[in-house]
Amino acid sequence: MNILYIVHQTLLRENSGTPVVTDQYANLALKKNCKVCVLSTDQNVKNNSETKIINGIYYTSVKPLDNWSIEAFLKKNNLNIVKIDLPFNPDIIHIVDWVNINPGIIKYLATFKKPIIRHFCNFEDLCYFHHPFHNHKDNSLCTDEITPELCSKCISEKEYKNKKTIKKIKSFLFKEKETASKNYYLKLSDRKNIIIDNINYLYTHLIFPSKSFSNYFFSHFKLKKPFNIINHGINLDINDQYKNKNNADIINFIYTGGTAERKGWKIIEEAFDYLLKKYPNKIKLRIYGHKKKTSKSSLKKFMNVDFFDSYKYNELNKILSWADIGILPSHFETFGLIIREYIHNKVIPISSNSFGADEVIENDKNGIIIKKNNSKELVNIIEKVINNPNKLISFKTEIAKTKIKSIESEFEELFKLYENYRI
Repeated sequence: MNILYIVHQTLLRENSGTPVVTDQYANLALKKNCKVCVLSTDQNVKNNSETKIINGIYYTSVKPLDNWSIEAFLKKNNLNIVKIDLPFNPDIIHIVDWVNINPGIIKYLATFKKPIIRHFCNFEDLCYFHHPFHNHKDNSLCTDEITPELCSKCISEKEYKNKKTIKKIKSFLFKEKETASKNYYLKLSDRKNIIIDNINYLYTHLIFPSKSFSNYFFSHFKLKKPFNIINHGINLDINDQYKNKNNADIINFIYTGGTAERKGWKIIEEAFDYLLKKYPNKIKLRIYGHKKKTSKSSLKKFMNVDFFDSYKYNELNKILSWADIGILPSHFETFGLIIREYIHNKVIPISSNSFGADEVIENDKNGIIIKKNNSKELVNIIEKVINNPNKLISFKTEIAKTKIKSIESEFEELFKLYENYRI
């Protein structure tokens, strides 16, 4: 079987969610004696596409499309076919995500008349920001019908909010925000129809990582389309040499989202600024991601906070071996893969109730769900843990009973789908 995977970036250049899972799929497909190609973007590509082979896997790169969140959904850019050179003709095309990829390339792949499986790991098709929580002050998800009017206002408001004071004054005087909103409205007017056409006529089958996210997705699209819920799996192999859990009176916390707004960075910063002042001898915190920014935050004044850049996925088990509690106060997740990594590494998860969280966390047994995702609520939860350290033992006992899906098990479900659709 010849399989073509599509993802915005490969694990060779970016250590994040969809590149990680795509790399896992590609290597597991290779073990099944499939021919495998991963199509992604690279700014340095000189021709229409360039291919190299690494460890038996073909990697085809194309130039990224500038301003993808707008340009990929303009009617004019969806009328043309953009041909690229591939190392083989695929039997199965699996789109894990197509951020920054020219829509004309997707149209070209459709000319092979082979099954196209669309994996919705995020909300990038419909939301300009990819994460639909920016329209509300409390960071709650967009539940209203997503329209050009709503989105253009949201985008222009967000741009205005991020301007520095002088530029805000200039923007106000020259009514730049209103002009921007009108321009975005015009550019977004065809977006939803294009997405519906893609789902109806380009994609053969849809995949969602959690039931709750599929429900949210279909609340915006009243479509009848075959789909599967296939939970992400993780690498269940752990080297015992990394097992070095803390037995002291200090509780070790870990947060891996950097300064990403979606991951709840502001909640972390505000909550731990308070907690570290009140409990300087009872907690430690390690923050991974965007070290240059996080190390300049209000938490820089505390000696018991360590800042790191993003980790490599193959280092994760070692990194988690230090932690007692892992925190994920995300405003938007479609599955929460790191929660599963926490549990598998005997790290107690404290997570917002984003999609997929309550499918693995039984609140107050093998972890804690943050019901109101804000810094005050997180402080209350952590203070209860600090003041009742014996609760940690109870959590870890329940965590040991929690079954986590393997990446091999996930891929077997995917491969059965490939075989069912293979022409």
